[in-house]
Amino acid sequence: MEMMNNNMFNNNGCPKDCPPTYTECKPIESCSKQVVNQYHITKQPYVHTFVTEVVHHHILQNEFIPRYVTCEKHVNEPTQNTCGNLNNN
Repeated sequence: MEMMNNNMFNNNGCPKDCPPTYTECKPIESCSKQVVNQYHITKQPYVHTFVTEVVHHHILQNEFIPRYVTCEKHVNEPTQNTCGNLNNN
């Protein structure tokens, strides 16, 4: 086997005198998918009314409170004489 000279090889390590060979390959096809999520927010007012009803119950409860009243009467009665005569001295 003969030793080849370093000038006989190109940078790729192939002999310089060899013509380059091109091979046509089928194209590589790829596919990717990008999903974009969009959120559309619609504000819908929801009004709920809370009604508070206050019922006042008035209960009448009788309470016994005595009130004492004093009444005086002055009665003028005729004087009685022990002797029986009213006008005799």
